[in-house]
Amino acid sequence: MFVLACGDDAPPMSDAGGVCTDTADCDDGLFCTGAEVCNPSDPSADADGCVRPGQRCLRRGEVCSEELMRCVVCSPGMPGEGWDIDGDGAISIVCGGNDCDDSDPRRFPGNTEVCDPDDVDEDCDPTTFGSLDRDGDGEVARTCCNIDEEGAAHCGTDCDDRRAEANTMASEACNRLDDDCDGSIDEDAQVSGFVDEDRDLHGDPTRATMGCPGDPGFAQLGDDCDDTNVRIHGGMPEICDSVDNDCDGASDEARTLITWYRDEDSDGFGASDTTLVACVPPEGYSVMWTDCDDNDPAIHPKAAEVCDARDNDCNGRADFMTEAGSFEDDDRDGVPDIECGGPDCDDENPDVYPATTTPMRDAAPEYCDGVDNDCNPDTPDDMDLEATFYRDMDGDGWGVAASMMSALCAPPEGFTARVGDCDDMDPTRHPTRFDSCDGDDNDCDLEVDEDLPQRAYYNDMDGDGVHGGAPVLACEQPGTFTPEAADCDETDVGIPASTELCGNSDDDDCDGLVDEGC
Repeated sequence: MFVLACGDDAPPMSDAGGVCTDTADCDDGLFCTGAEVCNPSDPSADADGCVRPGQRCLRRGEVCSEELMRCVVCSPGMPGEGWDIDGDGAISIVCGGNDCDDSDPRRFPGNTEVCDPDDVDEDCDPTTFGSLDRDGDGEVARTCCNIDEEGAAHCGTDCDDRRAEANTMASEACNRLDDDCDGSIDEDAQVSGFVDEDRDLHGDPTRATMGCPGDPGFAQLGDDCDDTNVRIHGGMPEICDSVDNDCDGASDEARTLITWYRDEDSDGFGASDTTLVACVPPEGYSVMWTDCDDNDPAIHPKAAEVCDARDNDCNGRADFMTEAGSFEDDDRDGVPDIECGGPDCDDENPDVYPATTTPMRDAAPEYCDGVDNDCNPDTPDDMDLEATFYRDMDGDGWGVAASMMSALCAPPEGFTARVGDCDDMDPTRHPTRFDSCDGDDNDCDLEVDEDLPQRAYYNDMDGDGVHGGAPVLACEQPGTFTPEAADCDETDVGIPASTELCGNSDDDDCDGLVDEGC
């Protein structure tokens, strides 16, 4: 019989840690062994002073479930009592079945596994994780995961399921992105070049650096003797301005005509929609054609990128970087990433965005997809019932209007909520694709290469070996065309002449002057 002592007179500690003082000292953490109590004076108490019931659920037909912390009845006639508690048709494990979670009707063997943000194991197989492949490149998105009992993650392999050109089988390109999904960015893809402070595509030879062709502030040519002036570099023709334009130490020698681009917003950079050929610098024009918004002086090649889902520096994309490989508007839904101060709560999914005032637009429709589409957790998930969905053959997340389904609130397999795909057999062509200089309508806006800077190119129409005449605007030099417009009269093979002829009122030598020296 135990004698209970207090304070310093307490009995020696037993192997289990001494005589209990309250019920918490006796709790073994298990439900099925019953509720232990601390009562050292009870004849049935053990050496620790704990009275242990030993087992729950002793009635006929009952089985104790440690997972559910209750007694269950393993009888097909009483499914809610234990046989199939969640009603999903799968027998609970405690009753000899294989339902891995009989408290959740979404989880049972044979259920369809889906890619969900909570990593729910719908089919009771942690090695499967859904088949989300928005870009149609054959690899499941890396955001699709399941966690096994040991805590190990089983996930897809596609590190960027918005771009078909990014997957484990792709080659690394020079674009500040991880194209081959190995965790590194632009490895071995950068090239040597020079800092281009004035953005005239010619760098300072004293400031060598590494970069990607086309990056703002990076040039592969290092022949700029004044990196603060776009009219001065090694490839610039001499024009009529008393300046050493071509960095050879002389001014205005062999002056020639060049193309000038209208600079409507006076930011120092013009656009290709209005051009002028002249030797003397015309007011309101620039030698640079690289302004992507000539109505906004805050947008030009020297501007810094800010988090506004716009291409501020005219490199062809909105790419304010929030972290390595992640930019301000990765899903191209026009709403900047919440990580850089924008309101987009999921920059991986173009079906998710809130209402915005600049530009004025409604929030994304709220579908029955388990996703907070409108970035408002208070909005019911099925608010937008009877939505319309469009056939998506290539799996790029964009459908065509020719085939659609309605009276549903979530897209069925092979359909999407977004319409506007111009080629539903090619996952690399859709409205959230960036333009490539390839002559194709990559972004399905009925325009070709329009997001890239275009400059004027000239052909030799009269066959005199000198190019000029009406320009063709393009993002890359076409065929036999050249960017120089030295021929001021493409209808006369005698122009340009080596010297000015007097008395004919023509600019024979194409220097912008008529009958000079006569």
